[in-house]
Amino acid sequence: MLRSRLFLLLAPVLLVGCGLITPSKTSEEDQELQEFAERRQEAATYYDGGEFIRAAAQYKKALELRPEHFMTQLGYAYSLTNTRFAPNIVLAIDFLNKTITVQTDDSKEAKRVYGLAEAYRLLAMYHRRRAEERENRGLLDEAEEDRVEGIKFAQSGVEAYERILVIDRRLESRNISGPIRASASLAPLAHIGIAVCCIILGDKDNQGPLDRAVHEVNQYATIAARAREFWETRRERMMQIDPLQSAVDGPGKQLASVEERARYDEMIQNTVEKEAIVRQGLVETYMYLGRFEDGVRESSKILELDNSRDDALFFRARCYALMEPPNYERALVDMREYRSRQDLTRLTQKVIRINQLISTYETRLREQKREKELSEAAGG
Repeated sequence: MLRSRLFLLLAPVLLVGCGLITPSKTSEEDQELQEFAERRQEAATYYDGGEFIRAAAQYKKALELRPEHFMTQLGYAYSLTNTRFAPNIVLAIDFLNKTITVQTDDSKEAKRVYGLAEAYRLLAMYHRRRAEERENRGLLDEAEEDRVEGIKFAQSGVEAYERILVIDRRLESRNISGPIRASASLAPLAHIGIAVCCIILGDKDNQGPLDRAVHEVNQYATIAARAREFWETRRERMMQIDPLQSAVDGPGKQLASVEERARYDEMIQNTVEKEAIVRQGLVETYMYLGRFEDGVRESSKILELDNSRDDALFFRARCYALMEPPNYERALVDMREYRSRQDLTRLTQKVIRINQLISTYETRLREQKREKELSEAAGG
């Protein structure tokens, strides 16, 4: 069963900036240009603040002034997608397919296709979640319809993300790097996107997509680890003292401000968060399928990545207890550690549930040891 956090993954980053100032404009053209720039700035502000409906409205008004402006087109489509309202996402797909035509520019095409991929992924998640809700309510026919729709959109998502990787390899083969190779930042997200879609496609009768999901998230993990190493090196360098600047501004002048170093910390944590969320989706899917050893493996990878992720401890404990034969000793270690990280000053339902599980594991461990002793005695 996928948890809600998986549905919030991979919010796309919109690259803003007009670059529209040109000489020899008439007063009327200048006014139109200024209004366009203001609309775009308002849209970008709303977008950065998570007010995607308002952002879409402002981008739409800007497009009335400059209908062919690519970044404004993209901003409108991305804003619609991020509302996470199914009709808006469908509208974004239609807009990306019919209005934006930049296939001759690989860098722009990568951004367009990424918008499509994200829209397909979100629709797949929407239908998967609704299928589960309807199944729980006993609406089996409606649940099956949603499940079919979810599979269709997940498959479209995989195809779109794969196109991003093809474009990225094409750009790489031409030795295009730096800001020009805009899709370089999209390739890692494409691996994560494929993994999420494959988690949706995997079920008891078709577990192959889950193996693909593991491969893709491991691909992302390799890229993310290299990125973190680079950013950590840059951050450490920026924390060093700049002797030339210190001579002007006084002793101890560092190469970068606290805000600049904080941006590196945010980028580092962002890669960790994405990988952990997708691996958690794998854990919960493995539990649903009864693949508890795989659930333990993925939970351990999450904890290696970030030991503070309490949910990974809880799910690993559950996997240990449910595997065959159960490993109650390891389950107790994880569940007790999980309990130690909770607020135990209040007897909440969560704490009661944890205590019940620990008590159950302790009882079953004693029974397991007693059965082993009796078996060894009989054998002796």
